Amino acid sequence: MTLEQDKQTSGSESPEALFRKELERRGLSGSSRDRDEDRPSSSAPPRQKDQGLASPKMSADQLEKPRALNSEGIEGLIPRLTELAKLGLTFFLAFGPLILVTLTLFGGLYSLFGDDFIHGGRTSRSIPYVDPQELLNEPTIDPTIPFR
Repeated sequence: MTLEQDKQTSGSESPEALFRKELERRGLSGSSRDRDEDRPSSSAPPRQKDQGLASPKMSADQLEKPRALNSEGIEGLIPRLTELAKLGLTFFLAFGPLILVTLTLFGGLYSLFGDDFIHGGRTSRSIPYVDPQELLNEPTIDPTIPFR
């Protein structure tokens, strides 16, 4: 098929027909498309009956499990709490090595630098006063650019 023939064909046919032809050319089945044309258009897909269920016992068992949990009462509270506590505590255990490395690093820095590393805001020595005019009167690196 040449480019001119393709332009003539595409101008006269709908996009759906062109898509169907392309599916046929590629060897894909257009049977699902034919079924969709018979179905009235709606936003929800059609329901399929008992898809994926191995037996009716499986569906009854799936219903019994939530009912048993809902009617468990206070006697099932303790086992569920212990499981939740185990889950919550094991989550934080994963960060244990990171916490230990951080504590060791900061402890080592504190033992090396002491109060210079971490201080409580107390000043043991007073900061000397520097007159700003003295700083301005000092020679600069480039003598052609004075501060004044």
